[in-house]
Order: sequence, then structure tokens, then C-alpha cells
Amino acid sequence: ITPWTMPAYYTAFRNMTMVQRTQYRWEPREEAPRVVYAHLTPAVRYALAAIKNVGDSAMMGLVAEREKGGPFKTLGDFADWAYPQNVNKRLLENLVRAGAFDALHENRAELFESLETVVRHVSLAASERQSNQVNLFAVDGAKEQTRIRLNERADWAPLDKLKEEFDALGFYLSAHPLDSYGDSLNRLKVVASDRLASAVMAKGGSTRLMMAGIVVGKQIRTSKSGNRFAFAQLTDRTGVFEITMFSEVLAAAKDLLDAGVPLLVKVDAKLEDGNVRLLAASLEPLDKAVEKTAAGLEIYIRDDRALGPLQGLIANEGRGRGKISIVVASATGENVRIALPEAYRVSSTLRSAVKALPGIDFVRDL
Repeated sequence: ITPWTMPAYYTAFRNMTMVQRTQYRWEPREEAPRVVYAHLTPAVRYALAAIKNVGDSAMMGLVAEREKGGPFKTLGDFADWAYPQNVNKRLLENLVRAGAFDALHENRAELFESLETVVRHVSLAASERQSNQVNLFAVDGAKEQTRIRLNERADWAPLDKLKEEFDALGFYLSAHPLDSYGDSLNRLKVVASDRLASAVMAKGGSTRLMMAGIVVGKQIRTSKSGNRFAFAQLTDRTGVFEITMFSEVLAAAKDLLDAGVPLLVKVDAKLEDGNVRLLAASLEPLDKAVEKTAAGLEIYIRDDRALGPLQGLIANEGRGRGKISIVVASATGENVRIALPEAYRVSSTLRSAVKALPGIDFVRDL
């Protein structure tokens, strides 16, 4: 499968029923030549031109400049050599949301709020190049590198960062909001979307089960009798699934559909014409359900300054049954896990507050 044939394979896969998808396997017709780059680490590579509101022409201009002068080393270096016709605020916003500038400035929120400053620097640098102005204070004729002063602020919380990434790409790429729930999903007997068809078939084509996901789209409609119903699309770590909600369930869960938080959904699943139909029986925030089952938290810290606020949050929750472990990176780069000796109350409020702390890299349920 090459980048050129992928759309055809995707269309064929999209047109299959859920049952067919679980039974299908990609089998290449012949062994493709393997190219090994020993100096590269495994990674998912995504075309910048495919990011929303970016496009081919803008990225081709930036690539041409990068090939001529080498990779951009700093944000100021980018501003010095980018061209205004390739850069505007709306384009830069989505590049920042997608993480395209992380190698130049890893605080996405800080850069996002200072993009007007970046755009001004791009225009000013381009004007200077066109007028062939010489900086009298430059050393040996070399251009003094631009330093861009950004508005200082805390970075987006992990869940907010993923939401911004989704808005730019249309899907979650670097991680998924459900990743941090660990073994709690298994304790809640949540069925992943890629196992949905097999789980329903194992129960004779009809069953009630639990699913978890975050809403990525919805359509609310009114029937001929005047009752409202809705279709909602949710994503979990393995794909996208759609649920149908009738008036009573919709009325109880309408606010949750716009909350942008992970949800636990109880559904009646039925196999019809080769596809699985999901009728929602109830919805609730996943954090609330996990609070009753979580054995504890594992908190990954990237900045020691988070320890003080973290200690205060944990102390305010008081004693309980949940174990908490702190994970920090050692000087050698290895993770060191420190288990707190006491047990604490692990609530949804604590989990959300910890995730929002500056300096917290990741929070995972035990």
C-alpha cells in the first residue's frame, strides 16, 4: 500500500460492514523494498499540508526555504526566513495546535497567544530582505538572529492539548483522552469499538454492554411526532462509533454531549444487516464512574515545581483507599517510581485538578 493507493484501500474498507471489517486482513501482492534509516527513531509522520487551513502551496514555500538554508533552529530563525505569502495567523494557529512547532517552542499555549508577534516579525524580516538593508551592528556582515519575546503563560493541560490537536487534524494523533484511564476501563468492562462486532456476535447478535469515548460530532433532530432524538459520534482508542439517543436519554445527557469530556455509555447493541446498531441507555462522565473503581493514580512529573501544588491537592482530598505513585525522570533518563506510603481518596475532582497542573506530564489510573 503506497500513499497513492491508500485512498482506494480506505474507500473499500469504509464501505464494508462491521462484521466484514473484523474478518478482513491487508495482504500486499508482493514484498516492497525496505528502506532502513538507522539514524531515525520510529515515528508517525503526517503531512503538514494536510492540516486544516494549511495547504500545499504554503508548505512548499517553507520547504523550499528550509532546503536552501537548512532546518529552522529557533522560532526567530523561522520568522527571519519565512515569507508573508506562506504564513498568516490562521495557518500558524493550526500548525501550533498540531504540534508542528514543538521542536522550536514546546509551550503551545504560549506560542498560540503570541502569533500576532510572530507574523509581524515575518513581515518585517521579509521587508528588510527585499530592501537589502544592512544591519550596522551586525558582526562581519552576519545577520543578527531575531529573538521573539512571547507572552509567558502555562501550557495547555494534556486534555486541552489533545482537543486543540483534534481541532487541527480531525483526529487524535499523539495520544487519546482515554489513554490515561489505564486498567479502569477493564474493571468497568468497557468494550473497545474494534471489538464491538465480535462481542455482539458472541452474544447471539444482541446484548447490552459498556463503551467509553469522547464526542466528536452529533446531529439532533425532531421526529414527525415532535420528539427529539440524536445521533452522536464518539471516538475511543481504536476507532469511531455512533450511538442513537431517543428523547428521554437525550434530555438527560444533552449537556454532556458538548462538555468535551470522556463519557461512559451504556448501550443496547444489535446486529442488523451486517452492521452493529447502538442505542444509548445512559451516559455519564467517565471520571465519575472511574472514581468508584480506580485503585489509585500514577502521576508523571516533568517539572519539580509541580510537587508543591500536587502535595496540596492530595492532602486536601484526605485519606482513602487509593494508592498514589509519583514518576519522575532520573539524570540518566530512566523513570523512577515513588509510591506514597499512605492511601488517599482518588476522586474525579483530584484527577482533573492534577491533570491541569503545570509540570504534570501524564496521569494514569491504576
